Amino acid sequence: MGIEADEYGAKPTDGELFPEACTPAILEDESIYSWCARFHRLNGGHDSRATSRILYGHPSAGLRPDMPFHMDSFHLRTQGHLGDVRQLLRTRTLFGFHAPFLTAEAESELLEQLLTGEGSSVREKLGLKRAGMSTENPLKFCPVCVSEQVRDYGLSWWKTTHQLPTSFLCQTHAEWLQVVAARQLRGVFQDFHVPLDCHEFVSLKRRETTPHDGEQLLSLSKWGIYISGNSDLRLTDATLRPCYLLQARKRGWLTFNGTVRMQQLRDAFVTKYQGIFGYFEDGFLGELDGVNAGFLAHLLRRLPCRRHPLKHILLINFLFDGPEELVDVVGKVQSTYLHGGELAVQKMLCDGHDQLLRLVSEVGQSVNRAAITVGVSGARAMQYLDTQGVECLDRRPHIIGTEKEQHLRQLLTQGLGRTEIAKTAGVRMAFIKDYLATRPELKGLWAAAHRNREQERHREQLMSALKKHPDLPMKSIRRLPGNGFQWLYSNDREWLIEVLPAIWKR
Repeated sequence: MGIEADEYGAKPTDGELFPEACTPAILEDESIYSWCARFHRLNGGHDSRATSRILYGHPSAGLRPDMPFHMDSFHLRTQGHLGDVRQLLRTRTLFGFHAPFLTAEAESELLEQLLTGEGSSVREKLGLKRAGMSTENPLKFCPVCVSEQVRDYGLSWWKTTHQLPTSFLCQTHAEWLQVVAARQLRGVFQDFHVPLDCHEFVSLKRRETTPHDGEQLLSLSKWGIYISGNSDLRLTDATLRPCYLLQARKRGWLTFNGTVRMQQLRDAFVTKYQGIFGYFEDGFLGELDGVNAGFLAHLLRRLPCRRHPLKHILLINFLFDGPEELVDVVGKVQSTYLHGGELAVQKMLCDGHDQLLRLVSEVGQSVNRAAITVGVSGARAMQYLDTQGVECLDRRPHIIGTEKEQHLRQLLTQGLGRTEIAKTAGVRMAFIKDYLATRPELKGLWAAAHRNREQERHREQLMSALKKHPDLPMKSIRRLPGNGFQWLYSNDREWLIEVLPAIWKR
């Protein structure tokens, strides 16, 4: 019979190094550093470096909150108590934030270094030392989350998702995250801290923001959580660059021969984000008002250098309406590369004028339909066709007042996703966005119906997972693809509490 855990999941371990030690269970979204800090406190630790040696066999391996190293030793010394060590690095450290932007080979190589070696070389290979951001690792916490933790568990912990560089506001409570500037040397903390003990180190970076700016910060946080939580995504530079260019073309910022209209794109980017530029360190974005448009040129052109994921996520949030659209475009680019290589990808970006001519002149499509297929505005398509002497019957394609508008409204009231509506109705995503912006009542109906569809879909996913795996613990269920739990936890918690009452009583 095993040894029973206490009310917080802590239990004595029969580990060889600390036979009397109390080993806590890891909590919801808790980082490895946070778990080590609670282990340190539970076992009456006074010397953090000694605790790090006990857990990692190294005096500072556990005191780096972003990416601890010597993880193989940690796994051995804790007898695998926290589960698969690679999964821990992907889900409980900031390595999971960087991993989707690496090639599979680079990710495997850096994982091995974190498992067996020092962490400084990993940071260097990730480009963090030259990314334009501080080498220090601040800790962040939401005061409302901490109050709920203390109320429900009697303790506090650091959430991994709060530590992401994209996190400025709490995704659950929309509260400003408080930044802890505790003593550290080159990213290595001098002690193990928990949020409740850090009030003397708190450095608030809160500023007055408009609703639009707050929405952008929350959107960045949502993207960071989504990307770091999806191990199947592979967002390398070779994939992302053509994805960015395809999206730029949809918005009229790409010529038919594949050249970026950089000034127009940069101006739109600055308009969207200028209210939150103050949250990034000096030099991080480069000289956006300069000739080369700062970091945007590096991401949109063939300039070999690793870029910080936050820069990619800023551009992703700017160009894509949501994860569904990102996955769709990434899949299209990766499939094209798989079947035709680099030349096929370049042709996809640069043959818009030939494709437009063929669709209108040979296939007989309307200019509006052909423009959507090619990924340019109808006005831009018409302008090019005029230069080629092509006579177009639909000089001014209309949607408002036609049967297409009625079809569009039906799809919106059904609550379908925007990408699905655009494909079904044959309209651009940008048109749907503008159409709803001028019809707030319809937008409200669509949002409510869409949420109901998402709610039903995620409920069915979770119930299906529970039915298929009745013997798996909840922690394992949540690791299954498409389990629906995280969406329900954020958006439908009352139903989740009703269906799974046991997990709230630990």
